[in-house]
Amino acid sequence: EFEKGASESEIKEEIQNLAAAHGRRPEELRREIIDAGQIDVIASRVFERKIAAEIINRAKIVDVAVSV
Repeated sequence: EFEKGASESEIKEEIQNLAAAHGRRPEELRREIIDAGQIDVIASRVFERKIAAEIINRAKIVDVAVSV
């Protein structure tokens, strides 16, 4: 039902955010990630975040009576 994926620009943004958080250069971190074969991990993080945002966006909050 969800048609989401991780685009190259979103992966690049994720790596930039990670690099900034660790005081690293994005291109160096990207090279390390690619060399370690972990780019799929980054893509999965982006994908999971997008799916979680979509679920939250579609969620309905319903008050229910508490029965004792």
